[in-house]
Amino acid sequence: MRNQYGLANPFAVTQFSLHVTNPGVGATPAVDSEVTGAPYARQNSNFGAPTNVAGVATAVTTDDIPVPLPLDGTFNTPFIGLWDGTTYAGYLDADPVGVFSGTATARSYTIEAGTTIESENTP
Repeated sequence: MRNQYGLANPFAVTQFSLHVTNPGVGATPAVDSEVTGAPYARQNSNFGAPTNVAGVATAVTTDDIPVPLPLDGTFNTPFIGLWDGTTYAGYLDADPVGVFSGTATARSYTIEAGTTIESENTP
């Protein structure tokens, strides 16, 4: 995942959320775009310190981050929201897109180690 949108400071990201529709790049995500229903919850991010890669500041997640999802319903998770505390900071395109249907006893989407954010400003 490399395409991020709306980030003033991508390295301030502290949490991830999952979205069923494009959350947009405004001050708040689009209404009803975030996944809802227990046991879903936003998860803490774990980006390493940014490094200079070919003149671009780049940070990468250090571990897999499983995100618990609702146990029923049909939905996709094509977008990952980025948060600086409680402030919405933009989103990434999910790759792969999570596709869920039916009812399950456990369900999650994993944001994989190696997920990358970049900035034009070198570290």
